[in-house]
Amino acid sequence: MLTYEKLSRKKRAFRSMTGLNIEEFDQVFAESECYHPETEAERLARPDWQRAPGAGGQFQHDLRARLLMTIIWLRFYPTLEVLGVLFDLDKQE
Repeated sequence: MLTYEKLSRKKRAFRSMTGLNIEEFDQVFAESECYHPETEAERLARPDWQRAPGAGGQFQHDLRARLLMTIIWLRFYPTLEVLGVLFDLDKQE
């Protein structure tokens, strides 16, 4: 499974897969992390939201891993099947 911890130990691979060096990625993460609680609250407060806050499926990965996944997806545009294999995501069939 691909994780930030594993990939960050290989600086050239990290740069190749994200287009960012580790310091740049960490800066993007730090800048985006402060917006997460606010945007998550907005998402859960949508008028069409049908579940109570905290109900439903939970994220399998932390925010840093989801950002890494998003950047890799934007850089290479792999299929969701490929992302599932790289990040050990369960496909619900």
